[in-house]
Amino acid sequence: IEHELQKLQDVRIVSIDVPNQTLVVELTQSGGTSVHDIQTTIESNLGLNTVVKGLGDSIAAVSEITGDDDIIGVVRFSQQPDNRCLVDAVIDGIRPQIKYSLNIHTFGDLSGQAFEHLGSVYLPIASQFTANDPSYPARGALKARVDNCDLSACIGRALSVSLKDRVIGAGIVARASSVGDNSKKICACSGRTLWDERAIKQEDRTSRL
Repeated sequence: IEHELQKLQDVRIVSIDVPNQTLVVELTQSGGTSVHDIQTTIESNLGLNTVVKGLGDSIAAVSEITGDDDIIGVVRFSQQPDNRCLVDAVIDGIRPQIKYSLNIHTFGDLSGQAFEHLGSVYLPIASQFTANDPSYPARGALKARVDNCDLSACIGRALSVSLKDRVIGAGIVARASSVGDNSKKICACSGRTLWDERAIKQEDRTSRL
């Protein structure tokens, strides 16, 4: 693991606990490496299913995005000082070199065929979310700090990805664990380990978590 992660920029290994199957890393806010980059590197190069169990040292949240044209992604949030949030996002299924926007909305109602019940924009996240990959479907990634972001007030609201004024994907912003707060290894709903659950979801492409 150390050898593979040394290839990524701005990543520092804090601890590796083999008996408990945990890895803690530190990323710089200004660096280009995302949480998903670390997860993908470990899974692709080492063949180890990897579950992100915590982010940051304060309030954390996560949103799974699904929508039209096989849009699927995950956006993670971590509360920072001075009422800022660190946002780490990866979304698959978008078109290359087209600008999308990411926004948190007033409501958390995902009903309707076109996500028409989200309400007005509560907090803009990114206005120029793009994919550099020239192929389609492409992957877009974002790592940014958002000002005026009280993450506790965003829990339960909807996060959308939009093309111009049309919402093409959305998910609920749900509370997540910070680093060290989640020791769970078994999914209560299925009895499987978290790693087995991730492998199954990856096979049928229902999640990016």
